[in-house]
Amino acid sequence: LQQINEDIDHFVYSASHDLKAPVLNMEALMNILNEENPPLTSFEKDIREKLSNSIQKMKKTISHLADVARSQK
Repeated sequence: LQQINEDIDHFVYSASHDLKAPVLNMEALMNILNEENPPLTSFEKDIREKLSNSIQKMKKTISHLADVARSQK
């Protein structure tokens, strides 16, 4: 049982760590896109807002996952 718990902790830590980098890269790319090419239409603005909201939700989920891993130790 202890080994299973350690394996789960390792998986949760690895998953949150491995997901964090791509999400931060997407966020940086969205910031660059918004700075260099402001949206021209309301459709473009809507799509960018939805993408940004999705990125923020992913960041929160990853953060909560990492919090769970820390609290279980």
